[in-house]
Formats: sequence, C-alpha cells, structure tokens
Amino acid sequence: MPNAYDAASELASHINPAQAAKYCGFTYKKSNGGGEFFFELFSKPARLEFDGFKGYFIEDGREIPPHVLAIVLYHLAKADKTPLANNWISYADLPGGLSYVKAFRGYTSKLLEDHFKN
Repeated sequence: MPNAYDAASELASHINPAQAAKYCGFTYKKSNGGGEFFFELFSKPARLEFDGFKGYFIEDGREIPPHVLAIVLYHLAKADKTPLANNWISYADLPGGLSYVKAFRGYTSKLLEDHFKN
C-alpha cells in the first residue's frame, strides 16, 4: 500500500501544471527542468519542483516534510474551478458540517495516537 506522499505524487504527476497552479492560487514557472510552483505554506514562501515533487521553504532552504507535501500535491491534483476562500474553513463552518466535527476529531485523534504509540 503506498504512503500518502507516494499516492499524492502519482495523482499530481498527471496534472497540467499551469492550470493546476491557477486553480490553487499558486504561481507556476516553466523551465527546462520541468518547472516550479511558488506558493505560501504556513505563511512562508515555498517552492515545489514539478519534476520529482521536492518542496522547499524559500527563506532558509529547508525541505518541506513528505506528509505536508502530500497535502500540497493532493490539492494540486484535485483543485478545480471552485473559487478560493483565502482562509481556513473547518467542518464547523460548512453548512451542515457541525455534525462531522466530533467524528473527525475522534477519528483523527485515534490515527495520531496509533501512529505515535509505535
């Protein structure tokens, strides 16, 4: 079974990078090496190489961890023409979403607990 990063990388490998960048609110700059995405991550400028899907924080060159890159790649692969909200939206903020908050928290807590026990 592939891990989240591998699965998201596979999905993102099939995208049109310029179109995906537009849908995500990223900037895409094409180059001979495949191009790069530029975006903000945790309020810090970041870049993602399209060829190989390696990500870095621009200010200090630190690599973006694979579990975080998985979320970025999934976003690139799945974004559509839905307008960006430009702010965090939780389940509780969605119409009818309040009923999912408790279940999501319980499920997520259980996964984290199981992961860090080992």
